[in-house]
Amino acid sequence: MAATVGLTLDQVSSVAADLADHMGFDRVTVSALARELGVKPASLYAHVRGLDALREIIGTRAHAVLAADLTRATAGLHTRAALAAAAEAMLEMSRRHPGLWQASRAHFAGEEFVAAGRRVSAILGGVIRGYGLPPAEVPHAVRIIGSSIGGFIGLDNTGGFSHSDPETAASWQRLIDVLDGALSHWPDAPGTATAAVTNTVSNTATATATSTEETR
Repeated sequence: MAATVGLTLDQVSSVAADLADHMGFDRVTVSALARELGVKPASLYAHVRGLDALREIIGTRAHAVLAADLTRATAGLHTRAALAAAAEAMLEMSRRHPGLWQASRAHFAGEEFVAAGRRVSAILGGVIRGYGLPPAEVPHAVRIIGSSIGGFIGLDNTGGFSHSDPETAASWQRLIDVLDGALSHWPDAPGTATAAVTNTVSNTATATATSTEETR
């Protein structure tokens, strides 16, 4: 079925994104989108084949917006400055585009959605590689850093910190400090050369101490 004349996928996703920000991601429907565009729901079939497809379109756009924001925020920065800028960009997106932020937390299996999500992960990975982590550890760090920042934002946005002291802003800065410290002193993976040397030294020290005790 041909697309409605003059109506492009970019226009559909843009209006759908605006609806998500105003209505909430979970409340956007194909009918609501059609009304906003001034067309019949059937006219959207070429671009949107149901509610799941619509939500995936919004989620894909959400990742694209977040990737662009992260790229601008972290350009030319390194280590803690880049980490703080990335975190602030995520926080700002959650406030400026609440529906898109919620959509970026969803999961879909579509090729474009996955590719857009990987671009976000790649940008965070670039920030993390600036700390000198081994390549094999970067995916772990991306997950830990991303989920820590996203989890904090989610709790803050739903009022999870509103009934306790200190101010949330102070805890936010502590979060950045903690994540920066974790990345700056990232633990060796089990089985790595450094870990093996550490274990050997530790075992040798233990054996020496035991031997000394036995000879007393």
